Amino acid sequence: MPKSQKIAVAGGTGGVGNHIVEGLLELQSRSPTSITKVIVLSRSSTTKGSYIQSPSSPDLHAPIISVDYTSVSSISNVLSEHQIDTVISTLVGEPSQFIPAQETLLQAALSVPTVHRFAPSEFGSDSEQIESAPLYKMKLPILKSLREVKVRRSSSLLPFEFTKFVCGIFMNHLGFGNPKPNGSQALGHLRSFPYIVDISNGTADVPGDGNDKIWYTTAEDVGRFVAEATQLDEWPEESTMVGDVVTTNQVIEMVERISGELCIAVFRTHIPPFPPIFCAHIRVIDDVFLFIAFSGKKITPRYNTEAQLFARMDPNPTSWTGNHYLESFLSIVRGERVQKTSVLNELTSVKPMTVEDYLQKWWGKDD
Repeated sequence: MPKSQKIAVAGGTGGVGNHIVEGLLELQSRSPTSITKVIVLSRSSTTKGSYIQSPSSPDLHAPIISVDYTSVSSISNVLSEHQIDTVISTLVGEPSQFIPAQETLLQAALSVPTVHRFAPSEFGSDSEQIESAPLYKMKLPILKSLREVKVRRSSSLLPFEFTKFVCGIFMNHLGFGNPKPNGSQALGHLRSFPYIVDISNGTADVPGDGNDKIWYTTAEDVGRFVAEATQLDEWPEESTMVGDVVTTNQVIEMVERISGELCIAVFRTHIPPFPPIFCAHIRVIDDVFLFIAFSGKKITPRYNTEAQLFARMDPNPTSWTGNHYLESFLSIVRGERVQKTSVLNELTSVKPMTVEDYLQKWWGKDD
């Protein structure tokens, strides 16, 4: 199968899509003959000449082109004009819009002879493994269509393959509320909200007892993994990737350790009150108190059993996202987010950031 050279990212103006565009442009700047064109499809009307710029190469950019996700011809005309060979979807939205938009995007791609690769909007835990969070079911129809197309095309002269990119939970959510001058960059292009551990407020809303393993990857590394995956000779149906695998209790321990600093104080009469501390050691020498402590961010966890998660759910949700937050916790407790492989870690040269490195960068003490 030919490698990808001309790539369209649907929904690439924000969120993980933006990181994928940047990852592709970064690879293009290093290897101009590998990727020759990157375009961004957007449902929003855009000013002519709008583009996403490469963070590392200011002269390199991806034009943003407005399309109608209810019209096959609107999309196919753009794909055909730019001779696109690979379509990567990062679309988001409520099921009634998301499902038909992805199907329209696929039909448009199939109508363009140059297109031979398609990646649906996955970019999280494996939607086919998750039973406890119904919202993930909106990702299933496109996978059924893709498998049917692959079988149909296998005996034709028009090759076709697809992959679903599975990355676990975005590590960037651990950066919510970062107080550093550049702290907003900890989130990347993702929306600002805490997930499980809210370091800025010193709390953790924990699925289960905190000992379930969670697969984390930064959105920036997802962009790099996807970019390098476009240069593989063949696409597996599932392209898993991971930056780190840790439990919530391990994250809490790392936060408290990394955000701390050593305190040494001497008092002749008494020890005054201190902020929350741990690892304290007190020695008395000639009636002098030598106080040695390691003070840092203290995280107060709230552990949730399945029964407690169900009790917190709204029986009559008014939003289309419903109880997704709590249902996603259930899927963790029930082991539905386990990634058994890390395909792209093995097939690409990406060296992803670990949770400890991420916490050290954004929550560690500055020198």
